Amino acid sequence: MIDEPWVEIWTAYETHLRVMQISEATIETKRWNIDRFFSFLDSLGVRTIHEVDGSVLERFRQARYEYVNFHGRQDGVLSQAKYIETVRCFFAWVKKTGRLAQNPAEDFALPRLPRRLPKETLTHQEMKRLFDACDVSNAIGFRDRTILEFLYSTGLRLKEFGKLDLGDFDLERGTV
Repeated sequence: MIDEPWVEIWTAYETHLRVMQISEATIETKRWNIDRFFSFLDSLGVRTIHEVDGSVLERFRQARYEYVNFHGRQDGVLSQAKYIETVRCFFAWVKKTGRLAQNPAEDFALPRLPRRLPKETLTHQEMKRLFDACDVSNAIGFRDRTILEFLYSTGLRLKEFGKLDLGDFDLERGTV
């Protein structure tokens, strides 16, 4: 186990993210989050990766919870979760690359996220008009109507729908 400076570890992680074809916007967000984490560690006097343990991570969670931004507001639960998820992914990679024997963030749980329903939903009439707008007399229209009805009846998100494979369908039980 070597004690690399934080910047060198981050640079190697950033290279890994690029190799994995993570978007530049995501990398920039992770860099921002990790910079906040490294600044927090610096404020505690933590100088090496081997000094980070569960208690340090809990203190970081508390600091993010108590943080007040320049608008005078606390970060929301989702923002707090993004910081924690960034730290968790970072330490998982640090362990995977052999820089640490144990991942101190392995059991670092995310804050409970609120479950929100959409603010607006389509009425029955609006859904009917949407379905009827598909020209089912041709293959493209029939496909579009089928997709709309499938999404509507299952509640799947478009991204989830796009990842479906034939093996995800259980025709005997009629489930996805």
